[in-house]
Amino acid sequence: MGGNFRGVEDMSTHPRSCGVTESRITGRVTGNPFEEPEVPSPSPNVPDERAYLGRVLRVLDVVAASEQAVSMSEICRQMSLPMTTVHRLLVTLWKAGVLERDVRRRYVMGTRLTVLSSGSGSSGDAA
Repeated sequence: MGGNFRGVEDMSTHPRSCGVTESRITGRVTGNPFEEPEVPSPSPNVPDERAYLGRVLRVLDVVAASEQAVSMSEICRQMSLPMTTVHRLLVTLWKAGVLERDVRRRYVMGTRLTVLSSGSGSSGDAA
């Protein structure tokens, strides 16, 4: 082994380690394995715009608020996101039936949410 690390303990905590720390050099474990890790709580008034679900919901808000079919460039403009990001979100929602796309590649709300909200799309009986 290299001499640069002799006697130095590199203590690192994995984000999901529940407060347990293991030295990479000695292998010693310290900390309480039953202690919950400290997770910063997001502000309840500020949505996490970077979260995937938050972006999906914003796309749905933009499309639902429009009286006409909406182009991808219009959605990009309103959301201030790059075209590649919005394209990925739109394709996902379109393939799932949540959005419908016309021949001009403009988007409107699809029928999937209506079906899901009415419960007629369930595959089994409620328990």
